[in-house]
Amino acid sequence: MRAGVGGEVVHAGMDDPDALGPYPNFYGNAVVIRLDQKLSVGGGGLDAFVLYGHLSQVTVQKGQRVAPGDVVGAVGMTGIAIGPHLHVEMRIGTNDYAHSVNPYLWLTPLPGNGAVAVRLMTADGRSWPGQRLTLARFENNQAVWGRLIETYLDNENIGPDPAWGENGAMGDVPAGYYVLIGNVNGEPVRAEFFVREGQTTFVELRTKQ
Repeated sequence: MRAGVGGEVVHAGMDDPDALGPYPNFYGNAVVIRLDQKLSVGGGGLDAFVLYGHLSQVTVQKGQRVAPGDVVGAVGMTGIAIGPHLHVEMRIGTNDYAHSVNPYLWLTPLPGNGAVAVRLMTADGRSWPGQRLTLARFENNQAVWGRLIETYLDNENIGPDPAWGENGAMGDVPAGYYVLIGNVNGEPVRAEFFVREGQTTFVELRTKQ
């Protein structure tokens, strides 16, 4: 497995006894890299961390600098994994479980694609958790691509990215004209917008409830 970023390795190995998740050995063998890139907010910058979890082996050491493409480990199923896979997690400000954000908004889209950040709010500005919205791309008045975006659950360990304040996101969305629709507690919501190649489109929906 290769690093997708440049930065400094701040954790390499088992997350036991130094827990990276809600309890020790949650991610098993893991690598955490503090990015060279910071998130600009309010005239300052927040540290950004990427975690690669459930690795079968780790090939870097804490304090080592890595560049994009450097091998940092191998995919596995250590920790709570029930099958081989790579867990990728972004953390903003602090390298802990409570500061996880959606990695979709940190990934460079594939050529021809962009990303969508959605904020679905109540009338008084609260987040609507666990709501399903349909994202559909239209060409010549016909839907040619569709995906489901589900807003973050209150009991789910993922929060809004400080740069966007979203409560739902989708990455690698083909550029084009889109309609986002849903039914929130019996109330229809809808937005129309364009997704641009290489860019993140922000969409806010607010219900009357």
